[in-house]
Amino acid sequence: MKKYCFRLWIFFYLLTVFQPGATLDAAKKSNIAYSIGGTHLIADFYGCTVPEDVAELEKIFRAAAKEAGATALEFKAHKFAPIGITAFLILSESHISVHSYPEEKYAAVDAFTCGAANPQKAIDYLKRAFKAESVKIIEVKRGQD
Repeated sequence: MKKYCFRLWIFFYLLTVFQPGATLDAAKKSNIAYSIGGTHLIADFYGCTVPEDVAELEKIFRAAAKEAGATALEFKAHKFAPIGITAFLILSESHISVHSYPEEKYAAVDAFTCGAANPQKAIDYLKRAFKAESVKIIEVKRGQD
């Protein structure tokens, strides 16, 4: 399980750092306001149930993104045998992710957004959707001095 967690962390890190299609030069040329700052919420959900149905989980993730004021781009999920799921929603503003441990009723949840999107709203939506009994959140301000 540890090797999967490490690979998952590397995957999330690379997607966060190297966002597809989002380059500084492209932003400058198109006169889009470019900011590297954002809020990254790392949450532990306890006493929760994450749906194992990929289509249902995608609907929940897209609704969480909408609630946060973020733009959903692409959803990916991987189901583990016998149980557990990892899912990732790429946003224009960054990402929302989950890695579930159903046997422990635990989920590692991640919401990172830049700009006007509010990752706390995504976390709150997921807390309700997964019926988490308790949540522990670490907030990291990314790219800000």
